[in-house]
Amino acid sequence: MDWIKKHETMCQWLIAILLATTSLMQTNAANPHGAPSVDAGTFAYVGMVICHGGMPYVDVFDHKGPLLYIFNALAMGMGSWRMIAVFEAAALVAALFLILRTARLRAGFFSSLMITVLCTWLMNRYMLEGGNFTEEFALPWIALAELLFLRFFQEGAIGRRGLFAIGFSLSMIVALRPNMIAVWAIGIPVSMWLLIRQQRLRQGFRWAFGGFVAGIAPFLLWMGARGALRASWETYIVFNVHYSQKILAFSQSFMMDGKPFWKNLGHISAFRIFARHGGWQSILLCILAMAWRRHWRDSAAWASLAILVLSLLTACMSGMPFGHYAIVVLPTLAYPLAVFCEAFEQLQIRSVPAGRYVLAFGSLAFAASLLFSSAKGYATVCRQPPSNPLNMHMREAASYIRSRTSSDDRILVCGGQTAIYPFSGRFAASKYSYQYPILLVEPERMDEFFQQIDRNPPKVIVEWRVMLDYEPMKMKEFLQTHGYEIAPGYAGTDDCMIYVQSLGLNDHL
Repeated sequence: MDWIKKHETMCQWLIAILLATTSLMQTNAANPHGAPSVDAGTFAYVGMVICHGGMPYVDVFDHKGPLLYIFNALAMGMGSWRMIAVFEAAALVAALFLILRTARLRAGFFSSLMITVLCTWLMNRYMLEGGNFTEEFALPWIALAELLFLRFFQEGAIGRRGLFAIGFSLSMIVALRPNMIAVWAIGIPVSMWLLIRQQRLRQGFRWAFGGFVAGIAPFLLWMGARGALRASWETYIVFNVHYSQKILAFSQSFMMDGKPFWKNLGHISAFRIFARHGGWQSILLCILAMAWRRHWRDSAAWASLAILVLSLLTACMSGMPFGHYAIVVLPTLAYPLAVFCEAFEQLQIRSVPAGRYVLAFGSLAFAASLLFSSAKGYATVCRQPPSNPLNMHMREAASYIRSRTSSDDRILVCGGQTAIYPFSGRFAASKYSYQYPILLVEPERMDEFFQQIDRNPPKVIVEWRVMLDYEPMKMKEFLQTHGYEIAPGYAGTDDCMIYVQSLGLNDHL
């Protein structure tokens, strides 16, 4: 124990690295047989466009923040979409280290280890979904703000660097997706009240605002210099408002084989799903600990519960129960659980600190189990041949495209699976590299889409089955008008069909 106390920071970093490795093993980028998910494939393609001099929002459509695209552009610039694993590893290590530090505000070392392992297990099992999501890169900034706010509430003191970091971390969230600001929505008003009592509000505002400006200014300058500010506003702000209002209704009407494609949709259903993955348990245990110790005037604990509840509410804002939405809740679990562990550590049986022993042995066993099971599972995946038919069909389609087109030819993928663009090294014939749900949320974009592909008909069109049962764009009419035919030499599947222009293909055969 004395050695751990002396080298605790080093131990915390080592724990974060080991636990982050178990999470990285669950990502598609680290899987030798993996392929990007629909969303991750889109982000990789936006990064590919940036690497070739294009701009998000202008030359390619997507409605996430610019920081996510910069990470993917750097990965593509390093040679492959798989290099996103470098940035995922950095984000995961930083986030888990900060979660551990947050738990240490109230609980002992082994209790904090238990909490961090639990957060890692929840993320690996329910939330990561292959990785390269906005929420994954937001995780360290949320964890940093959580730590700084709660330490301020608990100790009553915060320095200039802490205030600057709070503002800077908020700017990173705004540059990823603004609806992940639950920590700041609670933390800022409480901090202002404390700063007013300390007569430091003006100074605190200057440093926090300075941090925010320092973080957001490079993105604004970059987009302004490239003429993308207006497009970014219309896409990142206006479209996202429409998306949040309409996506639930569209998704509920989505049918596949005559049956609803989505299940458990709706804000209440999404809240229940997210809350049962550690949320309500953390709230209950925290309140139980305060009742047990009869310590109800614990302002930091109540603030942490408010942040947790608001994080759950913002995570289910769209009513869609995607697991990666709940990643933002993980840092908010640490402090309420630490309040419980702090109380449990005081449990003694015949003057023996039984609570501490239980948490110490339990945390070590839990951590060892997670490390062993993750390593074993990853080794099994590496040894086995690729078995995911969807990934195999995407790679086959990309290989066909590369062999039948030149690097200057444009293609189009309908129905998702945008990973075909980076796999094939070909660009989309329209800035709408994917079409659902964009053209449903804002139908006026449909005319722009067809104008673009009419002016520059793609050499190859890849159509996935999801578009066959739900066709808002009337692609069949476009295929007939422009003389497309089923691609010769390619065996279509139930999932995927490729069409080529009957005249343009001969140039590459």
